[in-house]
Amino acid sequence: MENFAEKVISLLEKKVPIQSIANIFGGFDNFINLISKYPYLSALVQTKLSGFVIVELFDSTNRKYKFELPFIIFHIETLDTEFFHADIAVDVKIPEIKSKDDMEKLFSFLQEYASDEGTEWGTFYDSEIQKLTSFTIVSKINGVYWKELEFTDYDDEDIINIIPKEYMV
Repeated sequence: MENFAEKVISLLEKKVPIQSIANIFGGFDNFINLISKYPYLSALVQTKLSGFVIVELFDSTNRKYKFELPFIIFHIETLDTEFFHADIAVDVKIPEIKSKDDMEKLFSFLQEYASDEGTEWGTFYDSEIQKLTSFTIVSKINGVYWKELEFTDYDDEDIINIIPKEYMV
């Protein structure tokens, strides 16, 4: 294994926060680009860059549905180092959702939900990222970037039917 990968694995084993590791290697975006060349390392780092958002919906009978939607962080922009503010762009990963129409409805829902609930709605598995005052921004669904998705009309029933039941909590 190349020296870079060995260094990253060593730092992860020492429980160095992923953001600190990224800073050592030129910042978050550069770090993500570097690890993409090493599938094992990329998978290992992805576990540190994952988390979830919880959403609640109501059907026509007013029954509540609660879903936990997993995501992977793909960009962190530090806004203020003194107060630990950051914008965190995430890719919601629900591989069962394949149609662009369903992705557009889900994306539209998540944008509206975030604006209603506030943007500090992400839960991160990395404790250092979790400590940040972060603004979680859903920018992708299953790797499809928001610029490729159109805002579309939906209702809660649509979203309840789109998200697989395995994601209910």
